[in-house]
Amino acid sequence: MKVTLIIVGGFFAFLAIISNALWLQIVLGICAVIIFVAAFTKRTPKDDAR
Repeated sequence: MKVTLIIVGGFFAFLAIISNALWLQIVLGICAVIIFVAAFTKRTPKDDAR
């Protein structure tokens, strides 16, 4: 799940970089940051088992 979130976040960040619309860069950038934060702060049951 964490890997999936990181891939999706990277995809959003990539789209933000290649898009030439400023508002789109801002929206995608915010989405990417939220996804990365969720990926690194979210605790999964698998993490708790360790």
